[in-house]
Amino acid sequence: MQVTVLHVIPSLRSRGAASWLKRMVLADRGSHAARHIVVSFTEGNQSGHALQESGVEVHYVGRVTLLRMPAVFVRLMLLMRRTRPDVVMTWLYHGHFLGTLAAIASGLGGNRVVWNVSGSSTESSTLTRKTYLKLVPLAILSPVPWGVATGSRSEWEAHRAVGLRPRRWFRVHNSKRRSATEKVLNSYRLLWRFASGNEHLPARRGVFRRRIYPRLRYWSAQIRRPLLVRTTFIGVTGSCGKTTAVSLAADLLATDGPCHRREFYNTPPISAKTALSTPASSKYCIQEVSGDFPGAIAAHVRVLKPHIGIVTTVGTDHYTTFRSLEAIAEEKGQLVEALPKRGTAILNADDPRVRAMAARTRARVLLFGLAPDADIRAAEVSSAWPDRLSLTVIHGQERVRIQTKLVGEFWATSILAAMACGVACGIDLKTSAKIVETFEPITGRNSIHGEPGAPVFILDNTKAPFWTIPASLAFLAQAKAPRKTAVFGTISDMPGRGHKKYRQIARQALEVADRVVFVGPQADAVSKLLLQEGLRERLSAFQTSYQASAFLSENALADELIYIKASLSDHIERIMLSQLDQVVCWRERCRQRVLCSACSDYCEPHPPPFGLTAGDKFDNSIRSTGG
Repeated sequence: MQVTVLHVIPSLRSRGAASWLKRMVLADRGSHAARHIVVSFTEGNQSGHALQESGVEVHYVGRVTLLRMPAVFVRLMLLMRRTRPDVVMTWLYHGHFLGTLAAIASGLGGNRVVWNVSGSSTESSTLTRKTYLKLVPLAILSPVPWGVATGSRSEWEAHRAVGLRPRRWFRVHNSKRRSATEKVLNSYRLLWRFASGNEHLPARRGVFRRRIYPRLRYWSAQIRRPLLVRTTFIGVTGSCGKTTAVSLAADLLATDGPCHRREFYNTPPISAKTALSTPASSKYCIQEVSGDFPGAIAAHVRVLKPHIGIVTTVGTDHYTTFRSLEAIAEEKGQLVEALPKRGTAILNADDPRVRAMAARTRARVLLFGLAPDADIRAAEVSSAWPDRLSLTVIHGQERVRIQTKLVGEFWATSILAAMACGVACGIDLKTSAKIVETFEPITGRNSIHGEPGAPVFILDNTKAPFWTIPASLAFLAQAKAPRKTAVFGTISDMPGRGHKKYRQIARQALEVADRVVFVGPQADAVSKLLLQEGLRERLSAFQTSYQASAFLSENALADELIYIKASLSDHIERIMLSQLDQVVCWRERCRQRVLCSACSDYCEPHPPPFGLTAGDKFDNSIRSTGG
């Protein structure tokens, strides 16, 4: 059943909302397309004419002023009565206000209204008195619509901060990149079906499981935690390297006594579960702590009450939420602020924002890093592929040389953090060194995969924040191999325009790698570079993992180094798995947040996209750009 969507927007002349509305409506084609009706308060310019020429019904009900508002309201109400849309989607302040009131007056009711909001004008730094006065009536009216659609958590928090309290928030894939239009449309189509009543929202868990049980578990953990008097609790946070630091530190601490560990899962409810599941006989308990939103670290420390706090790095992993490195450092510093006077704060001496946290704690401070004044210091660090990371660790008069199984000099931070934790707990460097030398890389975190006579893959696809790209490229620059290939998927937490950042990454990668491959919807961002002479043979872009896998397997070299940098949601590890295993699942839009090898659907066949068959070889016809 086709859904009729009536869009109410104050003006089709604005560059932001109007241009995005035009692009979305014009791109909505096919069997799942909705019928769109656009209502503007002012005469349209190029956007309005483009919509009319493409057959979209566009109406102008008059400019909104204090005197003309009643007449505009009546025209809008009569139009809704005549068209009887399934969904009324409103844009911008005047659109939300008049569109909602007109829907109620026309008999449609608030259950058919969806507000499409943006957080740019509600941030505290840009909120003006005029904007605030506009938001007051919207805050009063916000419980009336079916829901409010936002594109990110930051937009949701910004509108909650100014008083909006709708019945439900609906997060959509909100990107103005042309390559992401189909994803955005699928999000909005699902939203329109829900709001129109043609499809019901997924059943939510009961009130007890959803609200009461998590609170009871958290309170129970707060009660039980003080009873674990013989257990030393350790919290590890940081923008990068904390999972490896937790795993390695847990192995070190296990040589001194029973150690309860929890890595990978790092939200406050998990910390509560850790406090409840830690045996009373455990000498140590180490928990990975994430500060992905304001107040997260405080929620962790209230239940963990750690004796030792470790901070690895401060980067822009959660830039979209915090908007600055200073705010991220402020959040992560709460871990060391909560330490008791007899506790220990283990801080990275090479990161100035982490080092500055020493002034925020009353606990003893241990510094680690390459800095000359670090308490646990590394020297003679080397990791030029195919050699693994080797370094000399110095503490006081002790000095030990370590040959690890990890690749990349950046892992020195995690190794030193774990060994500093061992020193704080009374474990000598030689014992720690033996454990470090046997530690295997965690899958998806610069893990090594390959077979004799085949390419070697280094898989770094758990997350790919923009600020970690220079370290990855530095590793490639030092590597020695018959051929070096860099494969990039989705790069996250990029300040500024995404397309320019992807092209910047492509240029930098071409300086250190023989071939550079981009995979996914963002691959179109490098299409301009493909037009340059001399780059077409070294730079490639593909829409799907299947295409990239076929391309890389077509002319693979023995011992070739293929470095994969992507986000977990991309599932680009299938490029590596297809060289070592029979991959039968080539689903592109997969919502699983685990590696493919750990997925329960890994052995369930799913055909390649675009009607390709699993036996097809690479051909220029399936190459999205640069073919």
